[in-house]
Amino acid sequence: MIVKYLGSNLTVEVKKKYDLVYNLNQDYHLDIDQNYLVVALIIKKNGAIILHCINKYGHIGYYPFDFFQIVESKVSKYWFIGNNSHGDITFLPKEYYENEYFHDDLSEDDSETVRKFHDLVKRLRAEHE
Repeated sequence: MIVKYLGSNLTVEVKKKYDLVYNLNQDYHLDIDQNYLVVALIIKKNGAIILHCINKYGHIGYYPFDFFQIVESKVSKYWFIGNNSHGDITFLPKEYYENEYFHDDLSEDDSETVRKFHDLVKRLRAEHE
């Protein structure tokens, strides 16, 4: 899935829907009108949708769906449907299910996790070529 960042419209409704603690001057590491690759998607019990996107620095960021417009709606063949401990519906790559701390390990530059992440991104990007 590819999405275009429209900007962060942090209305009271959006903040409440996503239970956000962001401030108005938050830097999301995204550029307006640029396209971003969606790595994973979570549908919360209240209907809010969280996208895990590759930001402009090549890192995973978590963003409210309301900030984006869908450019390419193709769902990845590498996503698997599941549920998390909060009862949310998850569409995640197997790497997330195999290691519940995948993002944490990635942030800590664990070499095996970084290798898996780069392989995953390569496979996801190839779906859109």
